[in-house]
Amino acid sequence: MGAKRNSLLSLAALGLFVATGCLAASAQTGPDTPQIQTLSTANLSERSAESAYFSKTLSLALEQRPTRLISTDDFVIMGLEEDTIILDTRSAEAYAKSHIAGAINLPLTEMTELSLALTLPSRTVPILIYSHENIGVNTGPIRHDSSDLSLNLMSFLALSQYGYTNVYELGERIERTDTRLDWTTLQPEQASLEISAPS
Repeated sequence: MGAKRNSLLSLAALGLFVATGCLAASAQTGPDTPQIQTLSTANLSERSAESAYFSKTLSLALEQRPTRLISTDDFVIMGLEEDTIILDTRSAEAYAKSHIAGAINLPLTEMTELSLALTLPSRTVPILIYSHENIGVNTGPIRHDSSDLSLNLMSFLALSQYGYTNVYELGERIERTDTRLDWTTLQPEQASLEISAPS
């Protein structure tokens, strides 16, 4: 069952990234651009190469992911290391209410090549990600084949597709009362600026 679920997630993720690439390409056309375009051999070759790249990086990411799910203790230790980035992939509103101290916010739904480049300029620094799926009453380790961390999975894959090679996920459910983590909130004026800032 776990293998079947992973296969379905793989196909869904691949479809998402290919579709995202197609939408981005479509968005770059101007008002005078014909809606129907003839695909040249070069265009087909380029799209085939892009598809092969996405398939390869997706496969590598899914293969690597089980080794990148880390415990809360390791998350805390790694988070203290210089240059390590803690990335909160929840909504801006959830981040404003409560987040791990030092974390920066970039919701999964806003991850694009540009937003990632602006938020995470280095593709090699360690990045620790967590989402709302990590925060809940059922604490403890999560199975590697579990679909409960679907948002972390998609964030991990998105970062991998855009060339971020040093990404780790919080692999446990935690409570905001967990004393190993330092939770904080945005001040009202900060929250207003964060939420209303243009993407």
